Order: sequence, then C-alpha cells, then structure tokens
Amino acid sequence: MTPVLLETQLLVVVFMFALAVLGKLHAPKTPARILYIAVEATLCVLLLVSGHLLVRLATAMLMISATWVLAEMRASRPGQGCGCFGVLSDIPVTRATVLRTGLLAAAAVAAFPVPRTGLEVAADLPGWRSLVFLAEVGLIAAISPEISTAVRRRPVPCERRAVPLRATLSVLHASETWRRYGLSRKSEPVEVWRELCWRFLVYRADGRGGEIVFAVSLADGNVRAALVEEEAAVPEDRRALARSHS
Repeated sequence: MTPVLLETQLLVVVFMFALAVLGKLHAPKTPARILYIAVEATLCVLLLVSGHLLVRLATAMLMISATWVLAEMRASRPGQGCGCFGVLSDIPVTRATVLRTGLLAAAAVAAFPVPRTGLEVAADLPGWRSLVFLAEVGLIAAISPEISTAVRRRPVPCERRAVPLRATLSVLHASETWRRYGLSRKSEPVEVWRELCWRFLVYRADGRGGEIVFAVSLADGNVRAALVEEEAAVPEDRRALARSHS
C-alpha cells in the first residue's frame, strides 16, 4: 500500500469513532454505553495526537473484538441491535453490520506503520488523500444498514416509541436520583406504567414508610422522583403525584 492509502485508513478510523461517539451521546445512557463512549472518545483523541504503536494496537484489537462480538450476536441474538451509532443502530445486526466493522478493523491494522499522527495526516488531506477518504467513507455508508433505515422511516415520536423495560431500568439505576434514595439494584418495582414519553416505576421505601415513584423520560433519559406517604399510597394518588413531578 502507498503511504497515502495507509494514512487515509487512520483518518477513516478516527472519523468513524467520532460518529459513533456522537450517536451514543444522543441516545439514552446506560453504564455499558457510557463505557463505550469513554473508550471510543479516548482512542479517537489519542489517534489524532499520538503515533504510538500501543494506541494503534489498542484500536485494532477493539475493532477486531467488535467484529467477533457482532458476528456472535447475529447468530445468537438475531433480533438485537448493536447500538454502534446510538438509536440508529437499534435495528437487528446484519451481515452488512459485521462487514462494516470488519473493514474498520482492517483499516485499523493497515494504519499500524503510519508514523504520523491523525492531525498531521489531516493537515495534508487536500488532494489525493481527500478523494481516497471520501471514497472509503462512501463505501462504508453504502453498506451501513442504518443509512437505508433512516431514509426509509421517519423518526418515531417518543410517545409511540417502543422502549424495553430493561432499558428504562438501566437508565434509572445509573442516575443520581436512584443513588440518592439508596435502593438496591435488585429491588423490584411494585408497579410500572407508562404515560406518553414517561415511564413510572413505584418502589417500596424501606425504612421511610410509603413508596418512591420514579419518572424516567423515554426521550432524553431524565429521571425524577417523589416520596409518597403511606396514607397517600393508593394508585390514583400515586399517578396524580407522578404527573405533577413530570
């Protein structure tokens, strides 16, 4: 491979990392998603400012591992999305998803011998590098199922969006509001209901008397809570109080 082609692989990987981070930032946050954001953002910055072999090795290992995980996910959990680019990647994993990640893994490996940093390569982007870069990004976009899905469908309003209860629980357990009440993650809600863009979960307030009503936004992951006294803890009062806090 020529130096121009090798250096372009570095920019392609950086660009895709940046898109992945932006996509996940605009999706409901879970502990796993926050970890992915931190790892991808760190590698994106390091690839831009450092030419160290360990940075390139970590990037290649991450992409190779991701390719293997997606291939396994497609076989064992065919209905689950990869979440690679936030809510756009909630669609089931396909062969194209695995192929795209495999191509990025190959690009990360190809960037091993590049002695320059991503910023240094980007400074020389005008010219042949820009053509090669645009061609590769265009190829990745062409095989990405998220692109065709986004073109075919309009965004689903949050009040009609299907959100699994486990996703709501992940957002709730990761919030500062949940930690403030000191409940265990193993605690089970005594009642769950949904109203438009909010899901409400009721827990026993051990040691406090009454119940705690959590309201989790299905649009932006915002979490609110209210303590309902024992004598007021009937379904009608709970729901009225929950509405007042949402």
